[in-house]
Amino acid sequence: MPTELRIVNPLQQNFSCDNCGFCCSNWKVKVDPEKVSELKATEAFRTLEKSGYLPLRVLGEDTAMAMRPDGFCPFHDGRGCSIHREKGLQAKPTVCQMFPFSLVNSPDGYYLSLSFSCPSVLKGKGRPVSEQIK
Repeated sequence: MPTELRIVNPLQQNFSCDNCGFCCSNWKVKVDPEKVSELKATEAFRTLEKSGYLPLRVLGEDTAMAMRPDGFCPFHDGRGCSIHREKGLQAKPTVCQMFPFSLVNSPDGYYLSLSFSCPSVLKGKGRPVSEQIK
């Protein structure tokens, strides 16, 4: 029987993404195996591939996002994530879906935390995080 996801101590902080692109730069993002074919099936992937750029790279047994020379994810185009616009949040790699949120497992449940490396988190503007937990 599956256990219920219990989130302990919802943050008393506001956060809304402002598409600054910080989370899309200078990170090594592993792509879940089940997401690879989904990413390859997007128009965004085909456009990058036609231009001669391979947006995914194989690292041993793992697949990861390649980075452009400027350090950004190839799917970030200055207006945010082209995968997100084309296919929605669920099409993106898990780490991209979650950032800046993370869950820390404990005997009492999962503690929710935010990465303060995110400029939007530092600003504390937007909707209360407690309202965003479903």
